[in-house]
Amino acid sequence: MASAVLILLGISLALVPSISAMRSKHRAITELQQAFGRRHALVTGSMFVQLSDAVENLTHVVMETPKPGAMGLRAAIQNSSEATFRRPQVIFISFDDRTKIERSPHGVPVLRSMFQHAISQFPHDDTYTYFNSDIAIDSSFVATANVVVKAAEAKTLRERFLVVGRRTNVNWTTSAKLNDVSFMQAFANGTLFTNNAQDYFMVSKNAFNWSSMPGFIVGHKGFDNWLVATATQDKDMSAVDATETLKALHMTDEELGNKEGFRPSSDGSEYNMRFIQENKHTFWDCGVTSNTEWQTKMGGNGRIQLSRRKKYCYAGLQTDV
Repeated sequence: MASAVLILLGISLALVPSISAMRSKHRAITELQQAFGRRHALVTGSMFVQLSDAVENLTHVVMETPKPGAMGLRAAIQNSSEATFRRPQVIFISFDDRTKIERSPHGVPVLRSMFQHAISQFPHDDTYTYFNSDIAIDSSFVATANVVVKAAEAKTLRERFLVVGRRTNVNWTTSAKLNDVSFMQAFANGTLFTNNAQDYFMVSKNAFNWSSMPGFIVGHKGFDNWLVATATQDKDMSAVDATETLKALHMTDEELGNKEGFRPSSDGSEYNMRFIQENKHTFWDCGVTSNTEWQTKMGGNGRIQLSRRKKYCYAGLQTDV
């Protein structure tokens, strides 16, 4: 197995397969450094962690699947996306084409397998999020994730949760550079996309029965709506729309447009739809961000708050509080 690379507090460490240990997120920073030095590298590709000595002891695992062999603008977009996750409290895993996870006949990663893989390696972290590799974030990602976790701990949200949100499209170029300041400038000039397309999925560890989830592949239509609709129908799960507080910037390649998941592919653009046809309990009206029970909002004090909608989907029905 090829080794992965871990960036810990700005220091690059080679992880070799013969080294193994379990990380405890509540250890002191020095102990965490030692623990990561002993960790078995279960993923190939790139992996990095930045821990913080701040009061927050929450950690959030992020997964992406960049397209192999990308060049030009696509490579620039993927690199920019990854770079925005180099921030405290984030563990970032980039699954490459060597990673031994479940795939489609033409090699596209299966969503459930990535979550299973990440959770098995980092079983004690607080959230697990898949992002499309053309999405950039700023500090609002960690801030929103922290609020969601604390709300679940306080029993405001259920222990099992799904957080999704709409993205903002910004036409991208190879010369564009991102930091939290330039991010806000680009984001302010972008266009908010439709509520039936989701590009990230944040969950708690036991949000879904991963082994029984259909074999959806990423980058193809349908699975995002299935996830949202399934969460809204589960009485023991909370679905949250984080559009207003989690800034998800979609770096648009103008040649590909903003509906890349509908384009022809080797596996077929309808690959995921066959699973949805086999799971007819899905109610499509509930598979959109605007019909989740909860949403995050920015309070007047500048703090993120959770608000329960007056009308939302529950068990496939439009429900008024």
